[in-house]
Amino acid sequence: MLTRGQSYKVPSGDSVELECQFYADTFNLFDYPVVWRKRQHHWPHQQHVLHRQQQQQQQRAWLTADVDDAEPIEDCQVNMMGNLLEPFASVERYRATFVSQPPKYLFGLSLTGQSINQ
Repeated sequence: MLTRGQSYKVPSGDSVELECQFYADTFNLFDYPVVWRKRQHHWPHQQHVLHRQQQQQQQRAWLTADVDDAEPIEDCQVNMMGNLLEPFASVERYRATFVSQPPKYLFGLSLTGQSINQ
């Protein structure tokens, strides 16, 4: 089962609760593992890398007359069922949850905000 993707634009330091709820006659977490994925357009600390990539793309587009406006996207898996994967596990800001109340099931992912000063 795939659920509809949602996009969140969250200011730095804010917390967010992500939820995925569905109804089913039966559900087995081992047969249908729940996976949260994180997609981000860029990492702020990699601005110099992005700037260089953009320069190379512009140069390539100029040379080949090929226009590519695609921004690099970082895409990674956050968990496997209730276990957080690295680097998310070590920062202790993420928590994956599963609530089973047949026929209703709820998966959650909590991200605790952290300001730059912390």
